[in-house]
Amino acid sequence: MSGGYLTIVPAGDKFGWEDRLSVALADIPNVLVLLELMARVGKPPTEPARVIPKADRDRMSQMNV
Repeated sequence: MSGGYLTIVPAGDKFGWEDRLSVALADIPNVLVLLELMARVGKPPTEPARVIPKADRDRMSQMNV
């Protein structure tokens, strides 16, 4: 979650920008229940950089060298 949005991406590195789904937390009827369910039965959150498609992550890391 970042900036008031929950961003969902496919598992692994084979996804593009069009495969991401961002939902405003304000649009989720009971966000506290969702967060509790995610904590109990979901996978742990991933680091924010992993929601960027791999090709773009690679390109960004090359620019920072």
